[in-house]
Amino acid sequence: REIDAVNLASARDRPLVTNDVGIPAFWAIHAAAGVASLLLAVHFGWRGVGISAAIVAVDYAYSLEPLRFTRRPVAGPTVLALAYVYAPFTIGFWCGNAAAAYPWRLTLALVAAFGARLLLKDFRDVAGDLAFGKKTFLLRYGAEATCKTSGVLWGLAVCLIVATYGFNPVLIAVFAGNLAIVLTCLRRLAKANVSGDRRGDARALDQERMIGVIAAIANFTILGLVAVELTSGG
Repeated sequence: REIDAVNLASARDRPLVTNDVGIPAFWAIHAAAGVASLLLAVHFGWRGVGISAAIVAVDYAYSLEPLRFTRRPVAGPTVLALAYVYAPFTIGFWCGNAAAAYPWRLTLALVAAFGARLLLKDFRDVAGDLAFGKKTFLLRYGAEATCKTSGVLWGLAVCLIVATYGFNPVLIAVFAGNLAIVLTCLRRLAKANVSGDRRGDARALDQERMIGVIAAIANFTILGLVAVELTSGG
């Protein structure tokens, strides 16, 4: 909440920052949602309950002591990728394909792509992270290492997707083009200055545009996967 008050001071979609929701109401919503998620997960059996309980645990471990993964530059993005991609994707898969073989390669591709995108979020949050001593991957290892790691994860995701659906020339061409655009943007981001308050800085605005392009490519990739699934009867 305190970091968002610095990084997202003008945002209107952060209720704790805008004081539209107080702390007591926040905890009430959190508790009600946690209980509801566990009750609804019963429909999917013990595996669904187990995954939902793990996500609730991650909610605490990510933000609160003693683990507080949000301040761990490698563990933080990894935990979020597993909680917000692997878990919901797996429950969704069980919902419609309980007897089918689990698509591990596609799951790993989605986790890798999410991790690649998640690393870039910290470019926007430099000011608040510095002010409160939050050592993100970006602040610990620098812009170049962050962009290289993101690029490797993007490449891994594309390779796994292609391996999942077979070496279709059209699919390869589309995802190779997406990857080329992403790598071009990452190359520009790698030269970023990540010290101090960069609000209003022309270079910071350019970096936000690059990240926006990468986010659009990520969305386009997901839509492409949905289209492939629909047309293949998956």
